[in-house]
Amino acid sequence: MNRWTYAINEVSAGCYDIEAIRDSHHSIARKGFENAIAEVIRDSFHMEISFGTIPGEAAFHVTSGLKAFWIPTYYEEALGSWLVRDFRTKSQIEYDGKEFCISMISDPSKATIRYWSGRLPDVLKKDSDYFHNLLYFN
Repeated sequence: MNRWTYAINEVSAGCYDIEAIRDSHHSIARKGFENAIAEVIRDSFHMEISFGTIPGEAAFHVTSGLKAFWIPTYYEEALGSWLVRDFRTKSQIEYDGKEFCISMISDPSKATIRYWSGRLPDVLKKDSDYFHNLLYFN
C-alpha cells in the first residue's frame, strides 16, 4: 500500500484540481496550473518529513505514491536505498542511501545517461526541480 495517493483532475484546459492524501488521512489540496501539481508533490514530501520520516524514506513514499503503477522496492538494510521502476518501459528512479543521490534513468542499460540526477540535500530545498521532473518522467 502506498503512503501517499495523488488525485490530479484537469477541470479546464491546463487548470487542475490536485489533492495529495496520506494514509493517515492528512491531505494537501490546491487548484492551479501544471506548476501547482509539482508544488503539491513537494508539499507532501515536506509534510512527510514533518511527521518524523527521514528525507530519503520520505522521497520514496512520495515517489512511489505518484508512480502508483510502478514497482517500488525499499532496501532498509542498504542505508535506506530504494528503487521505483516501470515494469513496462524499464524506466526507474533510484536513491543511493550511502551517497544521498537520486537519479531518474530512462534506459537502465545506459545508466550513465540520466533524465535527472541530484542529491537529497538539493531535493530538500523549496525550489528543487525534482518534483517537477518527477511529474513528467515516465
